[in-house]
Amino acid sequence: MFVKRPLLAYFLPVLAAAVALLTAAPGCTYSHGDPAPVSAVACDTTARMTYDAVIAPIFAQHCLECHASNKASVLGGGNVFDSYATVSGYPSTALLGSITQARGYDPMPKGRSRISDCEIARIRVWMATGKSEK
Repeated sequence: MFVKRPLLAYFLPVLAAAVALLTAAPGCTYSHGDPAPVSAVACDTTARMTYDAVIAPIFAQHCLECHASNKASVLGGGNVFDSYATVSGYPSTALLGSITQARGYDPMPKGRSRISDCEIARIRVWMATGKSEK
């Protein structure tokens, strides 16, 4: 004859086994410690900042879509940023105001998120150290 047992009596052994397994399993860690979050990764601004090595790639990634010489008159308000001469000759205050999206300046890149703090810091250092080309 079938004896009725409470429903919990069937699941109690399963629950106990699950708890034992979870407490015995090691935590998820990396062998060399947990990696730093991407936002906490250090931004190297101590290296020599030159237009060719550091600044041109930032402008290529974020600015030339609209500010290349063949597009600037239509998309970039006439501001061309595709060479050392055009970038280094542009007023630093206006350029920094736009890329930091400061009040009173056209926020750049237009319609997109601000460029990273690290990229802005590198541009600042480049400007502060004389805007070297190479």
